[in-house]
Parts: sequence; C-alpha cells; structure tokens
Amino acid sequence: MALHRQSLSPTANLLRNSRLFSLPNPLPRPPVSETFGAGISKASDSATLPYPTHQAITTTKSSLARGDWGLKRPLPSRSHLVQVSDPVLRINQLDTIEHVTDFDSAADHVRTRQKWEEMSVPMMKGMTQMRDYDLSGTPPSGAFEARDDTTSYDTEMGLDEAGLYLRALKLNREKNQAAERKTPKALETDRRKAIAAEQKAFQAAQKEKWEAKKAEWDALGITGKDRPEELKAFRVKAREERKAFKKASAEQNSPPPAPFSPFSPPPVDPIVHNTKRWKHEGPWLPGLGAERFTEYLAKEISKRRGEFNTYLVEFVKNEIYTTRRLAASKSGKTAPMDIQEAEVWHQEQERQWALITNDEVKEGIKALRKETANNPLGSKLVTKLIMPFLKLPAIKFKYKAYAADASSRDIDQYQFDQETAPLSTHPSAGLGYLRSKSYIANHPILGPQSSPSPIPARVIQPRTTSTTKEVYARLGVGGFVANDQFRSTDTSSGSRANISNARDVETIDLDTVGGKKVLVQPMFGSVTNDGRIHIKLKRSSGPEVQVARGELDDKPPMREGFDSDPLRNLGGTAKSGIKELDEQSARAKQLNSFLDGMNLQDKAV
Repeated sequence: MALHRQSLSPTANLLRNSRLFSLPNPLPRPPVSETFGAGISKASDSATLPYPTHQAITTTKSSLARGDWGLKRPLPSRSHLVQVSDPVLRINQLDTIEHVTDFDSAADHVRTRQKWEEMSVPMMKGMTQMRDYDLSGTPPSGAFEARDDTTSYDTEMGLDEAGLYLRALKLNREKNQAAERKTPKALETDRRKAIAAEQKAFQAAQKEKWEAKKAEWDALGITGKDRPEELKAFRVKAREERKAFKKASAEQNSPPPAPFSPFSPPPVDPIVHNTKRWKHEGPWLPGLGAERFTEYLAKEISKRRGEFNTYLVEFVKNEIYTTRRLAASKSGKTAPMDIQEAEVWHQEQERQWALITNDEVKEGIKALRKETANNPLGSKLVTKLIMPFLKLPAIKFKYKAYAADASSRDIDQYQFDQETAPLSTHPSAGLGYLRSKSYIANHPILGPQSSPSPIPARVIQPRTTSTTKEVYARLGVGGFVANDQFRSTDTSSGSRANISNARDVETIDLDTVGGKKVLVQPMFGSVTNDGRIHIKLKRSSGPEVQVARGELDDKPPMREGFDSDPLRNLGGTAKSGIKELDEQSARAKQLNSFLDGMNLQDKAV
C-alpha cells in the first residue's frame, strides 16, 4: 500500500512535487579584465561575462502567472526580471540563509544566442583567419569538418606524425618480443646447466676454505668463539666473494643480445594526419597548478613508468641502429661486385648493426636526457615519445614582440601559441551548426540574393579616443564586440573605394541618436582557449545595402557595358571623326539648338 503524503519526509515531498530539483553546478567565474601596456589590469563587476556560467531556465505562461518555476518556492511576480515578454532566469542559489531564492536574469546570454542564430554565422577553429585583411579569398573551413572535429585516437585521422611513430614503435616492440620468445630451448637449458655447475664448484671451494680454517683452529686448540674478530672477517670475505661470483657468472653466462629488428617511420599524409584536434586525453600542462601537477605525476605518471621504459628502450635501439647505418653509408665501404657476395655482406652488416648491448642503451638514454635538458619542448624524447604516449597537447612558444598588440613588458614577449593549445569547449561553442557560409539568402519580394542582408553594427569605440589612437574601431554586433574591417593605417583608396565615408568611425558621433551605425556582414566566428568569441566583420557596400534600407526598385539588373541600341551608329547621323562632317552629331545638335534659341530671343526683342 502506498504511503500517505504526510508520512513522507520533507525531502521526499520536495522531490515528488518539484519538476526541477537538480541544476548543474555553475562554472567558475571568468575574469573580466583588460591588461594595459603598463601591466595594469582593469576589471568590471557589472560587465557581461564572455560565456554563461549558470543554467538558464524558463517556464510556461500559465505557470509564470502563479510564479511557479518548478523550484522549492515560487518566485515573486512583481520582480522586474519576470515582468517581460519572455523571461529567462538563472538561479544563483536555491536556498539562502534568509530562506529566499537568489535569482537573476539570464537574458544577456540567451538573447545573444538567439541573435547569433538569426545572423547565421558559421564557426571555425583557430584564430589565424581572424588576422587576415583580405577577405576575397577562400573562406576557412568550419568547426564541423572532419579535420577539426576529431577526438578519437584509434582512427587514422586521429593520429598525427608523433602518434603514427609511437604506434609503429609499439608494433615493432611486440614483434621483437615475439622473436625473443622463440629462443631455442636447448641453448637456454645449456646456459642454466653451466650456471648451476659454476655455482656448485664455487660452493665446494668455499667449503674447502672453511674446513681448512677450522682445521687450523683445531690444531691450535681454539674455536671460532675464542676469536670473534677473525670469524667475522672470514664471513665478510666469504660474503664478498659470493657477490663477486654471482656478478661475474651473470655477465659471463648472460644470454647474448637478441638481434634488433628496426623499423622505418610510417609515411605521413598531410591531408589525413593532422594535429587540429580540439580535445586531448592528457591535461594542458601550462594550465595546471602546482598541486594538480604533483597529483598528476603521482597518480598518472608513476603507474605507467614501466610501460614507458619499454617504449624508451625500443626507441633508443632504433636510434642506435639508424645512426650505425648512416655512419656506414658515409664511411665509403662498398659491397662486393658479385650479387651473392653482396647479399651476404649486407646481411653481415645488418647483423652487426642490430647487436645492441644494454650499456649502449643506457648511454643512449643519457644522451636523450641531456638533449631534453637543453631543449625541453623540441627534443626527440618529448616530441616523439612523451607527448604521444601521455596524449598531451603540443606546447609551443610564440614570439610577440612585433605583433600589433605587443606589450612593452619582457614577460609578455613570449606567449604560448594558442593555435596548438586545447580548447575548453567545442570549436563551435554551441552557438551554431553551419559548416560554411555557402548558402543563398532568399528575399520575400526580390527572391534569391547574392549576399545576405547586412546587419547594423553600433560604433562602440571609435579609432580616436580621448587618450589613445586605436588601430581598429570596435563595433557591437548582435551582443558581441568585434573589430572593424579597416585599420587606421589603411591609406590605399582601392581598399575603401566602395565606402561612402572613409572616416566614418574615426571619431565619436555625438549628433546621431543612439550612436552611429554601419552596415556589416559577419563572415565567421571563432572561440579562443579561454571561451571568448571573436567575429570577423566585412563592410557591406553593394546592392544588399539598398535592400536592407527598403529601397526596392522593381527593374531587371543592368549588365555592365550593355548597349541598348547597338545599331544606332549605322544611321545617317553617324560620326565620321571629322569636325566638318559631324554637324549632325550630338554636340553639333546642342550647339544648333542653342543658336536657334538665341535667334528667337533676338527676333522677340
């Protein structure tokens, strides 16, 4: 029998009666600050965050009238945050110490996303195309292309050059281990018998020495207890001889090194194998704190040390084999002229190259460590082994002393290359799902258009401010702030031939109500590693501007250089090129009409 509602606990009642009782934990608040040349950071508490941190919720019209949002308690209907046409809220805290629900409006990010969908802007990966000034070339590929939207390590497209090398190294290691296991059992049995015989002979010699020492003490009438120092020295000497024998026996009877089977690096197809993945299994090391980095070393690295040493030994052996082969090719030794003798000679050379001892492997590891100490990010050990083995994103430095936004501080001249750093989200950032801008806008009256309707952008900051002169003017488009297409250093008239006013964003416009607006066309957007959205804008200057203003002229388009009457010069009034014969030309007719008018005026007078 079902329990009565009153017999249930308050928590059970809450979960049964609430339609929304679980909200995802909010993301950490991103810093909203800007660093200036002197290293001073200016932050704002009221500025819109670059990305939402709380879940946005909404409710139906009927529930809105009752203040029911599916929470623990109704929200006040008199709040100005819900007295709008389509309210959306974010819950800062479900239950405070004052027994109220702390909420705020989420319209800033929700409306911005709706505007983005209306603008139909595709997203692309990386910030390289954002720095291009010429927008007439091939547009960049979208964020949903197979090259940029790859996260798997099991497919060919998910591996880069280092990943292919590590996979080939792993397969070659398995091949060599299988060859080592095929060692003849007879040789292994003989080796063990030889070791056992040597141990038996050594033990017999040690026993004879002890019996001789004991007989000497018996002849003198003393025992080992009467001379503890001599007994202790004898035992220490015997122990040292035993250790030396074991070491010598192990070196003498150790199995010969198995011939190493080398491998060649696999071919890399630049179209298939790339490094444009946006998600890695390993962490971004420069972004880890001291505690998290120590924890990563203790938990993740320590338990895989043995597996990594296996690949390291295989890598060193292959490097030694390659070095020997290269040195032999440069030594000038030639193979015999006879084909069979040449084959035997080559086999002997390869057998000698493949015999690699443990001491040579240790020396190779020391050389790799020395190279890594001199060049940590560009060494072979890091690029070919550590990065693909731990599946870490590549770490590259970028020199920015000559960049347009370069800082005067020395610490800011070198920065991590953001093109290789992993993203905190998908390259599309959940804003849209267009792969490119290759679509045709359809006007309800004029039909298909070559260019979509432009979007008005408000001039938020002109090039010339009260204190500085910026390179770009900043425009506000659909809730985002973007740079203008033109720079203050653009002086060529050809780049601004289609702009009615070349200096329209140079200074602030105080006369226009609401500020000056320009018509732009968003080309594509991109998200940075810290979650900020950037948009590439292009000024609109063609017929789409007239369509956006409502200047709809219902006439067919006129082709350039079109002559409506190509046979007009074939009549009797055609020009001959001679002034005396061109009396009936257009200029002559104008002159005759002017003279006739003067004559009529004279007659009237």
